[in-house]
Amino acid sequence: MTSLSPTEWPPFQVKALNIDRPTENKVHVPGKAEEMGLRGSVVTGAITYGQMTHPLVSRYGLDWLGEGWSEVRFMKPAYEGDAVTITTAPDPGAGRERAYRVQAHNAEGVQLVQVHTHLPRPLPPLDDLARVPPVNWEGERQPISWELLELNKPFRAYIWETSMAEHLQWCDTLQDDLPIYREGPRPPLHPGAILDRGSKVISNQFYLEFWIHATSQMTTRGVMRVGDVVEVRCIPLEKWEKRGNEWARFYQVFLVDGEPMMEVMKTSVFKVNRVG
Repeated sequence: MTSLSPTEWPPFQVKALNIDRPTENKVHVPGKAEEMGLRGSVVTGAITYGQMTHPLVSRYGLDWLGEGWSEVRFMKPAYEGDAVTITTAPDPGAGRERAYRVQAHNAEGVQLVQVHTHLPRPLPPLDDLARVPPVNWEGERQPISWELLELNKPFRAYIWETSMAEHLQWCDTLQDDLPIYREGPRPPLHPGAILDRGSKVISNQFYLEFWIHATSQMTTRGVMRVGDVVEVRCIPLEKWEKRGNEWARFYQVFLVDGEPMMEVMKTSVFKVNRVG
């Protein structure tokens, strides 16, 4: 771990790059994103968030990866190839010990993402929703819609097992060279990859031609590692319309061997009236 104190973390810069993989979400596809009125392909929020965790993991290591609370709020998109500057500072306004605010800005100084995080003692109690079983079903996915998104009905489970090769691809794309992610046969999974699975459990249920991640509140209860078989469950709790756009809030839980390792309250836009 670094010997820097929290007030000595210097800003650092990374390049915004998407993982090289197929995607059905048009905002992440070059060409299709421009057709929607965007200036380029949008880098997934999970990647930018993952890059923002670097200073916290460099200082706290497994303490932060395995236990804590964070809220990430996406304000503006990062585009493929953008230079992103990340700053970290104590968050005295939070009124908690070991509380930090992490911000990401583009080269024009526009704030893209803000993260508030702290390591609470003790953790908040587990939500009762963590023990609600999934509703598994067979059949083809359908495009997500207001009518099909049935509140309080659990999704089918998404099963995730990450290989070392996939894990290292995430670390390389995020330009994260921290030794903790590369040592031993079962290093901890990168937080960016974990947050990404919060969208995968929804695209495992519905076809997502358009999707914008707005916020997530995360309570981490254990360390997930390369080789773990992670079961991700999801329950839609609310949906609403605002300025012609359709929004939803989901409860998600990540389990290893039946034990909850992370809870997430995720808010996203799943239908938009106009982009750009």
